[in-house]
Amino acid sequence: MNERAEVLGVGSGVQLSISAVERDTGLSKDTLRVWERRYGFPNPVRDALGERLYPVEQVERLRLIRRLMDAGHRPGKIMRMKPEQLQMLADQIRSASTPRLDETHPMRDDLAGYMALIKRHQVEDLRRALSQAALRLGLDRFVREVAAPLNALVGDAWARNQFEIFEEHLYTESMQVVLRNAISNIPGPGRSPRVLLTTFPQEPHGLGLLMAEAMLALEGCRCLSLGVQTPIYDITLAAQAQRADIVALSFSASMNPNHVLDGLAELRAKLAANVAIWAGGQCPILARRPPSDVRVFSDLAGIHTALDEWRARYEQLEVETARLRAERDAAWAEAAELQALFGLQRTRMDAARALWQEAHPEKENVWPDLGDLLAWLMQERAVAKTFSRLDRAALAAAQAEAARAVEALRTVVTAVLPHEEDTWTMEGSALRHVHRVLDQYEPTLDNQPSAPDWLAQQRAEADGGEEW
Repeated sequence: MNERAEVLGVGSGVQLSISAVERDTGLSKDTLRVWERRYGFPNPVRDALGERLYPVEQVERLRLIRRLMDAGHRPGKIMRMKPEQLQMLADQIRSASTPRLDETHPMRDDLAGYMALIKRHQVEDLRRALSQAALRLGLDRFVREVAAPLNALVGDAWARNQFEIFEEHLYTESMQVVLRNAISNIPGPGRSPRVLLTTFPQEPHGLGLLMAEAMLALEGCRCLSLGVQTPIYDITLAAQAQRADIVALSFSASMNPNHVLDGLAELRAKLAANVAIWAGGQCPILARRPPSDVRVFSDLAGIHTALDEWRARYEQLEVETARLRAERDAAWAEAAELQALFGLQRTRMDAARALWQEAHPEKENVWPDLGDLLAWLMQERAVAKTFSRLDRAALAAAQAEAARAVEALRTVVTAVLPHEEDTWTMEGSALRHVHRVLDQYEPTLDNQPSAPDWLAQQRAEADGGEEW
């Protein structure tokens, strides 16, 4: 009979209520009742009020069954096994998943010493010893060489009924204090990724999560921990609010496999596609059936490689983003140049109309069609009459400017309306199309002279010329 049974008083009539059994084993009341009807176990007695009372030896057997179910065994196959057979099967599973400590392992004596301090309930001495080991080894080695194997040993001792629940809690609290103090002394984060750490609602164990946070913080990640037992919907909200790049989750060996897989699938569906999910811990289902869209870690050492790979992809995305931004800026610059060209052509067209109206005062309120305007500009007699005060050089310059205006207008029309190139010769049609396109852009012409200013400038430059 083990120490736990002796303390609880097996053989002396100590019995537990169904609520106490539910808390101790993690098996719901409904499950206990169904098993009682289906398998004949557990087989509680009834008190004077008809309430179920469970002997301690049945509670111990239920704890073993729960551990085996978490490892993948079906209750129908293990329910009728004897307690000795259940314990042997649990030992085999635990031996396969617990790190082996060779006699030559340099930390074996230290680990044994920590286990003894836990068993003697010397909490202050345990915390002092762990803190000294963290300072001596550094946080990275402490997590990998002390915290991780010690956590596995304590879990194994609890599964074998060698540790009470309160002793496991004493150890967990002591290790959390040491790790949080060490994390608080790490310099502030320097670069991406932003990592959100938590567990699912059914997972109350957070020590593995804290060890992962320590490793990530050492790598310069921006870590935000939500603690344990966060609803999936709230995990999604937190990831959005904190602009998380990665959601990191921890699963202990006691986590129900269906809850793990279903929860990961639901979380993946709710998170944005660019947010990665990292999962680790001792839950066997992660190794047996790792989800394809979740990165699973078998140990903490894999965090270094995963971060290097993530940052390499992130740098590639930054380069691609910079290239796209450069292309966007170039497109904007090209659009600005096109707007400036439209503005220049509009100014020249306004100046040409003003010249035409000056030469045709009888048509003061009549705007010329494009064909008429261009024909008039190209007639030397009309140009000479308009610029009667200009000398021959000024006339030649005016004619050249008119020719450039004609060609520029032709370029604009054919560029804007390539499918209506024939409208260039159609009376009035091209001009209306050009104005409709120009009106869509409405360029700013702060540096472009208006038509009257342009005419005044031309007259001022021609004041010194002789008439001909």
